[in-house]
Amino acid sequence: MKTFSAKPADIDKKWFIIDAEGVVLGRLASIIAMRLRGKHKPTFTPSMDMGDNVIVINAEKVQLTGKNVQIKFIIGILATLVELSRELLVKF
Repeated sequence: MKTFSAKPADIDKKWFIIDAEGVVLGRLASIIAMRLRGKHKPTFTPSMDMGDNVIVINAEKVQLTGKNVQIKFIIGILATLVELSRELLVKF
């Protein structure tokens, strides 16, 4: 039995619409990452772009749990730690 290696002609990209209302942020991120990478397909090949296209709706209604209400981001060249509230992030 030979190992299957996908070719560009074998790639079938689909569009997925994901409703983020009430979904926990970390679980949503892992689902989206899996779809973008293409690891949900049985013909997954790491060296090829097997991922699908993803559209997220109601992203402002995603559920944050625990300490995620205050999200910390590392920005800038000197890796300055800046705390931003969820309300400020939704504006962007």
